[in-house]
Amino acid sequence: MGRNYSQLSAEERGAIMSLVAQGTGIRQIARILDRASSTIARELHRNGFRPAGAPALRGRPRLQPGYDATRAGERARQLRQRPRVQRKLRPGTALWRRVCRLLGRCWSPQQVARKLRTALSRYKCITQADQRLKPPPW
Repeated sequence: MGRNYSQLSAEERGAIMSLVAQGTGIRQIARILDRASSTIARELHRNGFRPAGAPALRGRPRLQPGYDATRAGERARQLRQRPRVQRKLRPGTALWRRVCRLLGRCWSPQQVARKLRTALSRYKCITQADQRLKPPPW
């Protein structure tokens, strides 16, 4: 992992589309684009490419077989803009301050979770809190 991660550009996706149409292999495409072969394989798999002779997929049939750079770029943009799942224990909330206070008193995450389970049982987000609580980095 000596390389820095960067998302595929539109030019790289276009090159992948043309090279796949010419029948170039995944490793050769990766060498041409100076990318990891797993990155190219993941991009092709995520966006509907099926190599010749591959077994048929189960489930709903794909509407447009093959790899299309425009469609892949649009899908990547949509996934980037999709909101992430909001955490149940968020900084700045009363619950966060209470957890930090208890951890500051050298309580273990399991002790904090047990205390919160008994004292704040009306909050649904406390279930299995000992798996989510980690001591603060300070």
